[in-house]
Amino acid sequence: MLGENDMLAYLAMMAPRLVDLRRVLKPTGSIYLHCDSTASHYLKVLMDAIFGPRRFRTEIIWKRTSSHGNVSASYGEVTDSILYYARGDHQIWNQVYVPYLTCRSTSTRNSTTLTRMAAGTRYPTCAILAFART
Repeated sequence: MLGENDMLAYLAMMAPRLVDLRRVLKPTGSIYLHCDSTASHYLKVLMDAIFGPRRFRTEIIWKRTSSHGNVSASYGEVTDSILYYARGDHQIWNQVYVPYLTCRSTSTRNSTTLTRMAAGTRYPTCAILAFART
């Protein structure tokens, strides 16, 4: 399937580690595996084999702040993946609440967006206002 290459060596190295992580994970636990786009689909197949496809919860795609590599020759690689799997049917989810500060202003060439957030709340209370520059 993969032949002899660095990716096969990487997957062979990751497989026993992921099996051990599953073994020590509580029935209510979950695992987040951070990977880049070159390995994410191979690791998903491996995680499906170890945890089972029913334990797959979601794939989180996040954008890095800047691209890597030569973006003048092709599209820049600006995203990574996080594969989220649960050990059992009833994983524990602890919602993270971050207190919001007063205001944040974002300006672009043609408009300014002002986002207001209440201080000390456990939930976002946002009002977004856009002002077009003339």
